[in-house]
Amino acid sequence: MSIAFLIQALGLMPLFAARAFLPAFLMALTMAYPKLMPFVEAPEVAPDTFITHPAVVLILGVLALLEILADKNTDLKQFFILADPYVKPLLYALITTQLVDEASIGVLKTIHQAGFVGEYGGTLLLAAGVYFLTLLKTQIEEYLLSIDEDGDLYLHTIASSFQDVFVFFGFFLLLAFGLLALLFFGIAVLALFLLKKRIAAKEEKQKIACAKCQHLNTPFALSCAKCKTPTAVAFQIGFFGQKRQKQVSNPEKHQFSLQTQKRCTACGTKLEDARACRACGKAVFESAESKKKYLRKIELRLIPTVVLAVGLGFIPILGIVLAMLYANLYLNAPLKRYLPTLQSLSTAIFIKFLIFLVLFFGSMAGFILAPLYVLIRFTLWRRAFLAVR
Repeated sequence: MSIAFLIQALGLMPLFAARAFLPAFLMALTMAYPKLMPFVEAPEVAPDTFITHPAVVLILGVLALLEILADKNTDLKQFFILADPYVKPLLYALITTQLVDEASIGVLKTIHQAGFVGEYGGTLLLAAGVYFLTLLKTQIEEYLLSIDEDGDLYLHTIASSFQDVFVFFGFFLLLAFGLLALLFFGIAVLALFLLKKRIAAKEEKQKIACAKCQHLNTPFALSCAKCKTPTAVAFQIGFFGQKRQKQVSNPEKHQFSLQTQKRCTACGTKLEDARACRACGKAVFESAESKKKYLRKIELRLIPTVVLAVGLGFIPILGIVLAMLYANLYLNAPLKRYLPTLQSLSTAIFIKFLIFLVLFFGSMAGFILAPLYVLIRFTLWRRAFLAVR
């Protein structure tokens, strides 16, 4: 394996770990139209080359655009987290080996991307590296989703946009500077690894050992997930799902707070199933009445939120934004978190369409628009929540 190929193959690893189709599209575009890169000397490409075929470039471009847009949606992100570790290494291996024909290999050589074909063991090893880098990235993304599961704080959107910029500029940095880009990518990967370690250490530090069985429970637990023994100490959960320093004094209120964050009311574990806790087995809603009771408590938040929205609506632009953000976090998120992904996505699309129609066909003052926005969203999320079996 040549040094040039190794540098470029290593450099592409973090790019494919961040995005599947964007670096593939940029690679195909570069090989199909080398004159777009004045700093790369490339010969003319045969028109029948597979990876440089206009249709393939176009398809990769469309897929790259869809990937960028879809990755901003927190509902669809769960599918990406499941699929990425398998799709990205496969696409990386296809691009780097260029199994299709010799013409593509020649173009890859001109941009320092190919040394030879046939030693697939090295490529598979590098693809395995993409797999592990993707797992590292998804662990960070899962942490961001645990903080902002509904995307109302736009943490995931910001992180996703940063990845887009990283891939786009990182690709051209790799073509132009090679080793310098490799050093930059190495620093970025190291930073992600250290961040992951810090997150894991923080989570472990917050856990409290059960006095009876020594099982480590979340700081929010009212009972041990393993032996079901009531915990001596439990801490309140914050508005964003974080641990507060105040201890629980009202268990019933604490259980409701855990429910709004989609956590088990017994052991405080984050719920992955809408029916029961995976840690202790406790049902999420033990009966239809318990689900209605939870909904009634959420409904009590509606009138104060509408009143607040009216007040904030008198503040131009910023007031409406704050009213929307507060309503999404305080009123809608506790319902949305319990919806299946497809139902949540379809409801969100319908709500956005409805809000668009309201804005398009009607010109309203902020003190009218803000509470109307709150009422429309809550009504539809409530309806979707009741439809869940």
